[in-house]
Amino acid sequence: MPVDEILIHPAPGVTWVAFLADGHVVELWAEPSDRPSDVGGIALARVTGKRPGLDALTVRLPDGEAFVKDAPKVDDGAALIVQITRDAIGPKRAVARAAVELVEGPVVLTPSRPGIGLSARITGKPRRAAIKTAVQQQVPDDLGCLVRGDAGGGDPSDIARTAGVLVERWQDLLRKAETEKAPAWLAAPPGLEDRVLRHAPGAALRSEADAHLLSAALETVLDRTLALPGLGVLTIDATEAAVLIDVDLHETVGGRGLMAANSRILEAVAGQIRLRGLRGTILIDLPRMQKPSDRKVVEAAFLAAVASDPSPVALLGWTPGGMLEITREGARRPLHEILWAATEPTQSVRFAAWQALAALDTATRRAGEVPARPVLEVSEDVAGWLLGPGAGLVDGLRGRLGALTVRGSPTCPRSDYRILSEI
Repeated sequence: MPVDEILIHPAPGVTWVAFLADGHVVELWAEPSDRPSDVGGIALARVTGKRPGLDALTVRLPDGEAFVKDAPKVDDGAALIVQITRDAIGPKRAVARAAVELVEGPVVLTPSRPGIGLSARITGKPRRAAIKTAVQQQVPDDLGCLVRGDAGGGDPSDIARTAGVLVERWQDLLRKAETEKAPAWLAAPPGLEDRVLRHAPGAALRSEADAHLLSAALETVLDRTLALPGLGVLTIDATEAAVLIDVDLHETVGGRGLMAANSRILEAVAGQIRLRGLRGTILIDLPRMQKPSDRKVVEAAFLAAVASDPSPVALLGWTPGGMLEITREGARRPLHEILWAATEPTQSVRFAAWQALAALDTATRRAGEVPARPVLEVSEDVAGWLLGPGAGLVDGLRGRLGALTVRGSPTCPRSDYRILSEI
């Protein structure tokens, strides 16, 4: 189901983004204010190591490291222009590419791949020839350009003009690279709104946040188990190596009934994978089916369910133990990695702090609900985070309220908070 609306809701410490299709949240992003996504940023990086036999490098970025695949042959310590394609997850580095791409609408400039390419969706020999001729006049022979199918019925001169703008942008980056000292950003990572609109082109930004929609989606994401009415229960565990999804049916069924149940379950699994932003290897432990033909039907149901997912999903097949193995590409960190650490099976300190601040922020917008000198009482570890890494967030809210005290209490659970008065 294509995304038709986007809801962006800034809150203390984090901005939530919900992608809606026909009124339902199909994907949820969390953008921490202290660690925004670097995807799309172009950096002059410093080469720090080589991976013999892999044609890969590790490079130093302005704020971290990245792994560069299909890298050119350069010496350690050399400066290299790279573009971030995937955020870091836990101890794993971000991923970058040396083959930078600049995008504007349906036009993609590919400086490392010379030649003009047109999508097969652009039909008609005269039209294709007109676009190609116009673009060739703007793009030098040593650069490349792709025109995607969503160029539609656009005027060839407008398409060529866009290509010319991208060429100028690339030349500006090269000039900047000559004067900057690595590591440095040549083009800072795009802002959240730009990335959101590129992720769901054509979707409308909703002007008002819907707290109920957001909280319902977030509650689903935070649950390790998910009940499927009339079917069974999913248990989703994300580990560093892979995501494991266990399926328990309410009733024992066999034959075509089991095939139908597994098909419906995989539709729900596809939805959860996208909603939670899961990526990498995913293993799904379905109730076993004996017939290869039944497996084919279930595979087709899953592929149909992931067809609208903007992140590529590949079905690898069945493991010897009978689990369905898939992979999902994704540039962003999964929600579970943002909201809690792998060592914390329940809420993280960071997320609990966000909740408490968001509750106080909401209360400030409702007349008479906040004392003149409010005290935010939270668990001791959450208070430690708010007075340490989160101090800037507290200062911002204090500036709006005029006064705010954060107090740790040994009797307050991490998942709870209290708004009290100092007077």
